[in-house]
Amino acid sequence: MPMYCRKMKQQGELQALPAPVFDTLPPKEDGEGCVLMEEPGTLKEATTQEALQRGTIYCIVVRDKKVEGDDFVEIVKHYSKKSSLGTVYLKRCMLGISGGQHLARALEFL
Repeated sequence: MPMYCRKMKQQGELQALPAPVFDTLPPKEDGEGCVLMEEPGTLKEATTQEALQRGTIYCIVVRDKKVEGDDFVEIVKHYSKKSSLGTVYLKRCMLGISGGQHLARALEFL
């Protein structure tokens, strides 16, 4: 299935995030800077997603999905450098990262 992301602009969606995540967002954030990955994918796919192309990205949220670790780490690295990404929230996700060394290198960006 192809990657699909959207801005978190539905009513109550941001308020449903846990307090530690919500507290990292700018005070007047309306969901424009928060992206929900409904179907995770590669960095190449991410850069073609309208939700990730427009505006400043502060937060990426993934829930109940299998996430390919290498691809996800590349996406996080890219948006932490190119935008203001400061928060990544994963809930009930299987993060497919093989090997402890790779995981340790990835953690510096997460």
